[in-house]
Amino acid sequence: MENQPHETEIPEIANGLHSIAIHLLRGLQDVDARSGLSRARLSALSVIVFAGPLRVSRLARIEGVKPPTMTLLIRGLEEEGLARRESDPTDARASLVSATAEGQRVLRESRARRLEAIEEKLKSLSAPERSTVARAASILARVYVPRGLPPLPGDSTSPVILSTRKSPPQPEGFREKPHEGSTQ
Repeated sequence: MENQPHETEIPEIANGLHSIAIHLLRGLQDVDARSGLSRARLSALSVIVFAGPLRVSRLARIEGVKPPTMTLLIRGLEEEGLARRESDPTDARASLVSATAEGQRVLRESRARRLEAIEEKLKSLSAPERSTVARAASILARVYVPRGLPPLPGDSTSPVILSTRKSPPQPEGFREKPHEGSTQ
């Protein structure tokens, strides 16, 4: 039987995961900057690509900002040709935001750069350590990755790829965990 952490160790494990998540995201800031987008725009674009089309109000809730702030972010993405607004067919008073082909390309390339940076760090681990990380990632995906999301057009991959095979530097199709609160 495996050594199970005692319940009193759970807060320590949670603290460690929290710290690692912060360091991982901070470590990717320079990589993300190469997209040419602010963190806020890149994050909004990610939600639009993976959960869109969405109403601005829904996107604002997912991103944790007020609708006027999201409207400004969307306007910037539209000006850069990365997103577009169209009338909501179910409510003429509302609009839906979706990513353009260029927006999908920018996000795909940004994601490929992130994966490459993470892969470089993983190369420093031994084979048994990489296996442990893969197992932990699989377990965490079961807890954190929302299920039932529709795939992107032409994308047959799962939300989180956990195989030990090397990821392509610029995948044709991709799927990434949507932000908290995304249900589409």
